[in-house]
Amino acid sequence: MKQTKMSDKDYLLYLRDRQEEIRQDILMCCTTKRSSLFVDEFTVYKKLKEKYHEGWEEEQGEDVILKGILQNQIAFLEARGELVSGTAKYGVGYRTVGLPDGSEKAA
Repeated sequence: MKQTKMSDKDYLLYLRDRQEEIRQDILMCCTTKRSSLFVDEFTVYKKLKEKYHEGWEEEQGEDVILKGILQNQIAFLEARGELVSGTAKYGVGYRTVGLPDGSEKAA
């Protein structure tokens, strides 16, 4: 069955309804094994676009709505102390604060 295209407003509402899921996807994407390794925002954006960019009228080019949601959710996770930013290969990057199992690193 062919999916109908969403308007910008419907697409924004679709993404807002999935904010918690998007946050979890961001945290999974930014979980690294080394404390000096950061995942750049574009890599996170590409992974989210693969999952959430469906049925929106603007099929080609940059998904500015998803990018805005991504930036807001990254800021939210940084404010909650779940993500930290640092220098990645291509600019600013992010990683989770604790180890993948949720424990903190020993000093």
